[in-house]
Amino acid sequence: MKKLLFCLFIVLLKPFILLFECFSTLLYQLYLRFGKSNKGLLHYMYFYGLKKRSYKALNKNQLVRAEALANELITVAGDFKDDWNYGNAIHHGNTVLALIALKNGDIHQAENYLLKSADTIGSPQLNSFGPNFKLANELLLLGHRDVVLNYLSQVSKFWEMGDAFLPVWFKEIEEGNHPQAMRNFHTNKSHL
Repeated sequence: MKKLLFCLFIVLLKPFILLFECFSTLLYQLYLRFGKSNKGLLHYMYFYGLKKRSYKALNKNQLVRAEALANELITVAGDFKDDWNYGNAIHHGNTVLALIALKNGDIHQAENYLLKSADTIGSPQLNSFGPNFKLANELLLLGHRDVVLNYLSQVSKFWEMGDAFLPVWFKEIEEGNHPQAMRNFHTNKSHL
């Protein structure tokens, strides 16, 4: 009977042992990431949430809040320059600021932020799937060809998969056209 109880105890305990092993591995990884720095896990989580919060405020037309969150995203990104998400933060923070400038009718500022959004080292997402083209499309519709061409040139430095699209888009824009594929590429709210 004791042997049976012992076996039952071991069987019931095994999932808890596995859970403890996973949890201790997670704690060790968190220690390696944050234990040696003055920035903690909450700061890191805050950093990751800023992109979504800034776009959400923009989509709700809360422009003052969106601007504050986008500026905060860019500022806090400086604490994580070695993180894979750093390039995303620079791109999306400046994209939000550019879209706000455009909504406020400040075309020149929108153009500046568009170019700043492409002045990034990239990221796994940007390098593979490309950047957001919402503002570039809107500026093209307003006739601001040169800044969009400049943006595409900067984007080509990190967007590895862009080789399939960018040469065609460059040619179409230089000919005075608006590439249909660019109009539909990463411009909807779900990408934001």
